[in-house]
Amino acid sequence: MTPLSTPEGAAVSPTPHRPVLNACSMCPGFCCRRHEVHLTVADALRFCSTLDLPFFAALRFVASERDEGAFLLDVDPRRDDPRPWTGKVELSLKRTPEGNCIVFHDLAGYGRCGAYAARPSICRLYPLSWTAERAKGGPVMVLCPVPYAVTPSVEAEFYAEAATAIDYWELQKELVTSWERDSEPGRRTGRLLLEYVVPIAAARTGIDPRSMLDRRDADQRVLAAQVESLRRAGLSRA
Repeated sequence: MTPLSTPEGAAVSPTPHRPVLNACSMCPGFCCRRHEVHLTVADALRFCSTLDLPFFAALRFVASERDEGAFLLDVDPRRDDPRPWTGKVELSLKRTPEGNCIVFHDLAGYGRCGAYAARPSICRLYPLSWTAERAKGGPVMVLCPVPYAVTPSVEAEFYAEAATAIDYWELQKELVTSWERDSEPGRRTGRLLLEYVVPIAAARTGIDPRSMLDRRDADQRVLAAQVESLRRAGLSRA
C-alpha cells in the first residue's frame, strides 16, 4: 500500500507504512532488471530524438500476443527475440545478456537509467500504473516494493505524464489500424513499418523524426547519449 503524503513525508491517508520520500534515489533498479520495456511509436520517437539515435541502436521488435497495439510484421532477420514468431510485434528497448534494460547501469549498488531524459511512458509513470479501457483513464496502481510517497508534486507529475501516455496509446492504435489496412503481406518489414508510422507520429507529436530513421551505425552514439543523459540527471534518479 502506498500512501498519499505531504511534501515533508507525513502520511495524509490511513496506512500501515511510513511514506518513503525520494525512494528512487535508493533504488537497486529491480524494475529495470526484471521487466521488458515496451514503447509506443511516439515513445520510441521521443527516445530516439532526445538521444539522437536511430531506431535499431537501442530498440527492437519483439513478438507480441496482444489484441491491440501490436503491428503485423513479417519475420525480421535482425530480431534477437527467442520467443516464437506470432506475426505481430511490439517495440521494446533491447536487453543486455544479463537480462537488464540496455540503458540500465549499476552505480555503486544503485540502479540508474542511462537515458533518463528520454525514458518512455511506462518508465515515466513507474512505480505508478494507469490502467484504462478507454482514453479517459482508469484506476491508479502502485508497483514499488516500498511505500513510495505520493506527494502533491508526484501526483501532479503522474497525471500529466498519464495524459501524454494515453494520447500516445490512442495514436498507437490508430497507427496499427492504418498499417494493417495499407501494408501488404510479404512487404511488412521492420524498415517499411518505421518508414510508414514514424512520419505520421512525428506530425502528430511535433517530434523531429530524422534520428529515428537514420541508418548509420550507432554503438558509440548509444554510449555517448547515455553518458550525457546521466550527467544531466546528476546521477541521482533511477
